[in-house]
Amino acid sequence: MLMHTDPINPYPIPSIAGYKVSGKRFQQTQELLQVNREETEKIHGMSKRRREQFPAIVEVIEGIICTVPNIKEVIFCGGGNREGVLYLKLPPEIQATHPLLLFPSTFHTNTNFNNPQHPQATTKQLAQILASALPAGHPTTALFTPEILRYIVAHTWDDMANVANVNAARALHAPISGPVAGMPGLTHDVIAVLSLTIIYLHSIRRMIQSRCQIPNTQHPTPNLPSPFLREPSTTTTPRGKSSQTFSIQQICIDVFICLLSSPLLFMPPTPHQTTPSSQIQSNLLQSNPTNPTNP
Repeated sequence: MLMHTDPINPYPIPSIAGYKVSGKRFQQTQELLQVNREETEKIHGMSKRRREQFPAIVEVIEGIICTVPNIKEVIFCGGGNREGVLYLKLPPEIQATHPLLLFPSTFHTNTNFNNPQHPQATTKQLAQILASALPAGHPTTALFTPEILRYIVAHTWDDMANVANVNAARALHAPISGPVAGMPGLTHDVIAVLSLTIIYLHSIRRMIQSRCQIPNTQHPTPNLPSPFLREPSTTTTPRGKSSQTFSIQQICIDVFICLLSSPLLFMPPTPHQTTPSSQIQSNLLQSNPTNPTNP
């Protein structure tokens, strides 16, 4: 019911798990009762029987509010007893691990980053490079936690052989309705960050492949040490054609350029909505409570 009455309408993320509201909205039970009485259309996640039970549910919620009056924020979770029992059977080290770090990727299988010549090419170290490129003090920078950055790095090279537009659409929907959507512990803020950042990564794939630089009129120039600004080495193939070999440093630059292209950091929401994907993208931008205005 809270998602149905959310200021962002239609709400772009269907999962209740990870939905977050302020304590003030959570306590507006009478307004929700009025919506339940007057709404004639179908409400997502509310069956006819559940809507008949809604007044009783409100009684329970009001009892909680009376007991704990100073509620700052409410985060809804998913799952049930079955998931809880299975979770308790996991090893303690797995229980304590961030869920994004357990999600499989093709980072180590589709690249040569396991080459002994590149011992520093790990997701953790690449994520640290990304973190150093983020603008300090920006309100949205805090959303890019080390776990999110490592996930972005690990999935940057997924499905490289596919068309960029296909990957962009998949990246937009995967955190919303794909494999990542059912991952426990992820709030809608995190889902929005993953969805928007990785879709922009694929959207500028051609620019990265041609090694074009993003105009820095609105984008700050990352402060990178000189070793990361080396030019690629040129080699000659057996057929006499020259080819460029890019080191791990250039690939790192590709990754953080993708990240800095995320609208969550530097781009205001676009008003036009031409496709269903752009509708979801625009709503996701609005759903981020710390969405910045024009810098």
